[in-house]
Amino acid sequence: MPGRIEQLAATGDIEAAEMLAIRGHEFTLIQDLLYGFYQCLSDVKEMKAGQKTEMESHWPDLTKESMPGLHAYLEKSLKSGAEALCLVFLDAIEARDEKKFLEFAKAIKFLKKFEKKGDNTRAKILALKIMLEKDGTKWTLAQLAKALNRPQDEAFNGYATLRKIAEKLNFPLRLNAVKPRRSL
Repeated sequence: MPGRIEQLAATGDIEAAEMLAIRGHEFTLIQDLLYGFYQCLSDVKEMKAGQKTEMESHWPDLTKESMPGLHAYLEKSLKSGAEALCLVFLDAIEARDEKKFLEFAKAIKFLKKFEKKGDNTRAKILALKIMLEKDGTKWTLAQLAKALNRPQDEAFNGYATLRKIAEKLNFPLRLNAVKPRRSL
């Protein structure tokens, strides 16, 4: 599965790569739309209740000033998810496609019991990549490690494994500033 995730990321389909990493297998279009809608709905409900959303818990360096932007992003994502579901639903109505309605019902039933069995590390890296690229921001490997709650003992080797994964997923890494050595 890591190879398929990296393949999707390399072709630029970051959202599909992220979803495969989260879920452990590829979803149908309707499963995909419903899953995204339910995730956004959950985050927006938590946000409105004054609770920390799942997205906020993975975002290091989040400040009070940047919170409104993240909340606006969540609201916008929820609205666009609902619109996408409505389009598919209306297309099914127009086409009198009873199979599509059954597919909706099966997808809802499937998602009630669905458990994430994917690659959490790659999923989180890809989710962060999507957000950072929208802002044109780059992170150091240390910032990424902090966001992923990586053990401090991994720092001794420069987070070598994490670096390899991040590079394969084209994560926007910023090189650490290297101080020039003094010449004698």
